[in-house]
Amino acid sequence: GQNEAIEVHLGKKGMIVLSPEVTGKKLERLKALTFASSEFPTPKNTFKHLKQVIQENEYVSIVKGIVKIEELKELELNSGEKSFLLTMFLKVDDFTIKVKVWGMKALECLKTVNDGDSVSITNLAVKESKYTGEKELVLTKNSIVLLI
Repeated sequence: GQNEAIEVHLGKKGMIVLSPEVTGKKLERLKALTFASSEFPTPKNTFKHLKQVIQENEYVSIVKGIVKIEELKELELNSGEKSFLLTMFLKVDDFTIKVKVWGMKALECLKTVNDGDSVSITNLAVKESKYTGEKELVLTKNSIVLLI
């Protein structure tokens, strides 16, 4: 943690087992911390099907699925700059959606991900295709692609 202090992150059902030597002020501080953390409300399960999420939102915080790479294109932008566009499909349960990756992130993604890989992608924008009118996911500068 910060300043080389130990940090402990516990989940909803986390448990701390104390050594018998923990007594006095240390024990009182720990009890106070436990009491304070129990005052925070627990989040409710708000899972929705991906198809519903992309219809209702402009951003998706995380999505997990199986990748099918379609193509990598090298394009010349209106500014004259060259860029890359990686188009792939992500199969989530019984739903498949197009995912686009622009620029150098497309090349980085292609080095990491192969057809059939199971991935987790965070921080995606939901856009409507100008050509097909269908919704698609676009990686942002804050997106992260992880193999799972």
